[in-house]
Amino acid sequence: MKVLIICYHPPSKGGLGINTYLIAQGLKKAGTEVEVASTEDYPGLKTHIFKKYGKSPFFYFNEKYLCSFLIKIIKKQKIDLVHVHDRLTSLGALKAGKKIQKPVIVHFLDYWFACPKGHLLTKDLSTCSGIQLSRCLKCILGKGFLWNLYKYFFLIKRAQRKLDQAQAKIVESGQVKQILLANKIKRNIFIVPDPVENDFFEFLTEQEKHQVKEKYNLKQKVVSYFGELTAHKGVFNLMQIIKNISDNNLDKNTSFLIAGWGDLEKYCQNFIKENKLKNVILTYVDKQEIKKLYAVSDIVLIPSTCQDPFPRVAQEAMAQAKVIIGSDMGGLKGLIEHNKTGFLLKPGDLKVWQKTILDLLNNPDLKETMGRKAKEKAQEFKQELVIQKIIKVYHKVNQI
Repeated sequence: MKVLIICYHPPSKGGLGINTYLIAQGLKKAGTEVEVASTEDYPGLKTHIFKKYGKSPFFYFNEKYLCSFLIKIIKKQKIDLVHVHDRLTSLGALKAGKKIQKPVIVHFLDYWFACPKGHLLTKDLSTCSGIQLSRCLKCILGKGFLWNLYKYFFLIKRAQRKLDQAQAKIVESGQVKQILLANKIKRNIFIVPDPVENDFFEFLTEQEKHQVKEKYNLKQKVVSYFGELTAHKGVFNLMQIIKNISDNNLDKNTSFLIAGWGDLEKYCQNFIKENKLKNVILTYVDKQEIKKLYAVSDIVLIPSTCQDPFPRVAQEAMAQAKVIIGSDMGGLKGLIEHNKTGFLLKPGDLKVWQKTILDLLNNPDLKETMGRKAKEKAQEFKQELVIQKIIKVYHKVNQI
């Protein structure tokens, strides 16, 4: 079987690109013939670059270009199956597969098919139940209104009619499956978790941890946040929790590490400065350095206010035997077993978050026990195990 993996995003940018690259690499290691179509090279894999995609602001022309591009590749390279990974390329890939009668699998990592902004969150940061014109208009009014309205009518409304035509859909969690079903995308849905690289399961020595703490000026205990600095990731709540603990001098031996990027980066910088928070380190690091920061963390916070589909941060932290305190919503509910591998809390209940953080920091035995159980759970995310599940989906598609 020869598979064409398609993703607009390169492997160096964001979780979607990383996930696609890990799948493509893993398939190759497992003996599957793999080629990639993307906007940039996927190192170690034969990559076909579609350079003209995005030259037009209209989805129709981009889809038409991509469809033509993919048909040529599929015919020339004798591709047996297409596996597409994002909203920008899914409809073009489906159109190409239909024209030349090749099976197409669509892989869903977010809610692009149900929300113009992709996160199913309203303006007041409450959870949205799905697309409806009156509801969407209230949410998308303001900056980017015309673009989001265009996405609503052309992309999402069309997508929901077309996506169910894919021979299979792969989702990373039961949460994403629920949203697909609610949006009338119902046939042949398979739940497969995202793969985690094997080196995330390797630990640093105590000396190496000490060097990392010195480099970042971290104290004895470390509470960390990794990821986007945006409202839907709960950054406003995060900063308030840190301030409450700091203002009351509740734990002088703890540093708060924020490793991320996004729209609220300036807000975080100003918040730290205005509140004179000397125990907060705000930084941005590359993928390799993040592994070291997981290693020195005692607790990892995921305070999302949106229905996070399946946070990669949670998977990577669990592989490093770290206890997660996360929001009781979205894909986290399928990742974390409350009071066993971590804690699931209501995102707005800041006093409970504060108490849970402090209780865990002051109970190293509990932290170690829960971290060990989290690592046991994370074994199922190992790259080779996830790839075998994907290959099983491929075989089922060939039987449909």
